[in-house]
Amino acid sequence: MTSRAAAALAALVLLAAPAQAADTQWQAALEAAIRAGDYVRAAQEAQKAHALDPDDPVSAAWAGVSWALAGHPARARPWLLRAEALDRGGRTGALSRAWLASAAATYDPAKEAAIARLAASTNRSLRQDQAAWIARAVMYAASLYRLDPLLLAAVVHFESRWNHASVSRAGAIGLAQLMPSTARGIGVDPRHPLHNLLGAARLLRGHLNAFRDAPDPLAAALSAYNAGSGATRRAGGVPPNGSVAAYVRSVTRLYVELARSLR
Repeated sequence: MTSRAAAALAALVLLAAPAQAADTQWQAALEAAIRAGDYVRAAQEAQKAHALDPDDPVSAAWAGVSWALAGHPARARPWLLRAEALDRGGRTGALSRAWLASAAATYDPAKEAAIARLAASTNRSLRQDQAAWIARAVMYAASLYRLDPLLLAAVVHFESRWNHASVSRAGAIGLAQLMPSTARGIGVDPRHPLHNLLGAARLLRGHLNAFRDAPDPLAAALSAYNAGSGATRRAGGVPPNGSVAAYVRSVTRLYVELARSLR
């Protein structure tokens, strides 16, 4: 079994809520399909279960996860978004957002256009060609680190409002507000827009991997990006700091809104 399939099976335990034995028959069929590497059949089992219970976020999440494992991100995305909507404040919704951040990491011209529009409408000093260049750079950086470019775009939006010359009072630099020491550690020039985005994508991927077992992996990864891994680990998730929690909520909300707008 591949490591990704093993991770999927582990997530099955976390996604599944307590239920009667009859309600979990589809999960047994899905698990057997995943063990066999037949992710399309797994997705079909989950979709059949969801048709019988359209308010069940678990079957929707597993349809999305299975399509992602099968290499069909376009099919995965609407199912993951549905699961997130059905269980926005719960564990299944949280895991669906985390899978969406990776499962949607494919090139999509509609995403590139949406990112360019967001950049241009937010930073009015950008020319259209500059906004288009930044959007292409976001797409490229995200693709290298298996991220949904819309997630990286949401981070950039709240870090710098698409101002590549932005420098914070703490000394963070550029579109994704990299600290100079962090940039040196990963070998990028934070003053160069593409380098800045590559560094941000690498950091986000590292945090998503590091916090994949957290109750809300995406929230923990965003918290680590904003407040640091140490603070996030010590808090057992998003630190009880108003600004960090607000940042995580804002980035997550924009990310989901962008994803839904392109369904």
